[in-house]
Amino acid sequence: MKDSTIRRQSALHTLLDQMEVPEMRKDASSVSNLRWLSRNLAVQNHDHPMFETTINLVVWMLRHGVQS
Repeated sequence: MKDSTIRRQSALHTLLDQMEVPEMRKDASSVSNLRWLSRNLAVQNHDHPMFETTINLVVWMLRHGVQS
């Protein structure tokens, strides 16, 4: 795994720890969790100051970081 992917995964985990997200969905190495986050993160977190950054990381991870 590339170093940038590892850093982004770590950053995503840190951000998700600050949000209302089920514990089982915080594993950023799982494609199914990233897809779930892309659909559901805004439900309880749309007002969070780091929401845009977090969703951008999720999208990046789906496109580049995690292999299906």
